[in-house]
Amino acid sequence: MAFTFFEPYINIEETFCLVECEKEEGHKTKSVDTMQKDIKNSYNNLPRPERKFCEDRVKRITENILERHLSNVSYEASKCGGLAVFLSAKIREEVKSLGLERYKIVCIVHIGQYIHSHGLLIGSRCLWLPLSDASVTTTFKNSTLFAVAIVFGIYLE
Repeated sequence: MAFTFFEPYINIEETFCLVECEKEEGHKTKSVDTMQKDIKNSYNNLPRPERKFCEDRVKRITENILERHLSNVSYEASKCGGLAVFLSAKIREEVKSLGLERYKIVCIVHIGQYIHSHGLLIGSRCLWLPLSDASVTTTFKNSTLFAVAIVFGIYLE
């Protein structure tokens, strides 16, 4: 029985097709009407060790962003929805700047009013492979509000 071995990391090749378009005036111009991508399978089921989702670095990023943007903010229900969307986009952008190849980054931020005698349970579900996928949960609270940021890193095969 013969086994076939593949190169572990094959680069993605993109091929763009230029299609000549004729305008009604009769002259030809070149434009990108159709973009075909020839994406070859990389046969990678796991990320490179140096490109793996690093939970410690992501946790530091989320803690810094929440602390920087929420330390002097008081809870206002009308503003917290937009603030949660902004923080989610900011955290996602910073985590993507780490250069994690082939990872889909999902970030969810919840902001609520902080009342000493109340509690909150947040649950999330996702199918993943524990060898390559991970999540980070960070909490922040001040005298009037609390925030919970959850970042998922899901490896795309």
